[in-house]
Amino acid sequence: MATKNVVVLTVLLSAFCVVMASAQVPKTPPTPQAKAEMMTAHMKKMLKLSDEQATKVEALNVKFFEAQQQMGKTIREARQDFKAKMVSHKADLQKILTPEQLKQFESCNQHMRHMPMNHKMGMRGMKGGMGMNGMSGHHAMKCDTTQTKK
Repeated sequence: MATKNVVVLTVLLSAFCVVMASAQVPKTPPTPQAKAEMMTAHMKKMLKLSDEQATKVEALNVKFFEAQQQMGKTIREARQDFKAKMVSHKADLQKILTPEQLKQFESCNQHMRHMPMNHKMGMRGMKGGMGMNGMSGHHAMKCDTTQTKK
């Protein structure tokens, strides 16, 4: 009886391991064509498209998802380029600024990263236009995080 329980438990555990291992296999993202087909099928059902409309919509969806895929690549490349430029800029600043100035500059950047986006950008057109870091007016040059608001 005990061996039967061990065998059943072993089989269940093996099946569980197989399921978990297969669930962790990274899936390849669907192609633009596959996305377009899924979207078109959904639209056809939801909007009750005719076959002629569905054909046209699918062609349009393929173009859209191909453009979206290309934009994703472009954005990733731009992000990598931007990060490289930031590293280069920091290295150049280290050659110019004193250690105390560099520490203050980094503190300011850290403070800016934690601000809400709407506060970073300020209100465009208000207080004399855009300044440093997309800030407007009196916020443009404020960098000392120890200052209190007046």
